[in-house]
Amino acid sequence: ETPAVADDIGISAVAAPVAPFAPGSQNVTLTLKNFGNTTVTSANVSYSINGGSAVSIAWTGSVSPGGTVNVTFSGANAYTFNAATLYTIRAWTSQPNGNADGRPANDTLMPYITAPASCGNYTIDKTIAASSTNFTSFTNAVTILNYGGISCPVYFGVNSGTYNEQVVLNNIVGSNAINTITFDGGSGNSATRI
Repeated sequence: ETPAVADDIGISAVAAPVAPFAPGSQNVTLTLKNFGNTTVTSANVSYSINGGSAVSIAWTGSVSPGGTVNVTFSGANAYTFNAATLYTIRAWTSQPNGNADGRPANDTLMPYITAPASCGNYTIDKTIAASSTNFTSFTNAVTILNYGGISCPVYFGVNSGTYNEQVVLNNIVGSNAINTITFDGGSGNSATRI
């Protein structure tokens, strides 16, 4: 194990949003960990989503060596998540106690991937652009389900066409006997539905 140094902090987790969460404005909560051997009482804490501009706050408080504290970005520092969209969150710290970090290699958590929960009716149609209600492939639809979960029954109406894909539905957060997931290939010649 690497010996602890003074003023060594980093982000150990994204505490919120956690699937399933609704689309719209959400607080972003990061878990700051003190990896060092001195109490940290201030730091810069930042995040960016999908490579966008950094959102930063000057945190003050107290976290003992080995301890953690949650830092919440709310109000103007929250983030608006769109439905049917995958998000990569990068989070990092700097300037513990106003000093250079003693071990900057552990400052950044990347990537944390998430998506808002799906709920309602969607289409899978590769002939029209992707949107908040249309996916251009099964892969895109299932990726959103796997990362975001569901918050009500979800129905996918599949447009005719050839979709040469293999997908894996994990244990979808929020799914149960009431909140089901349906892929409907439509009526017609069942020989063309595989």
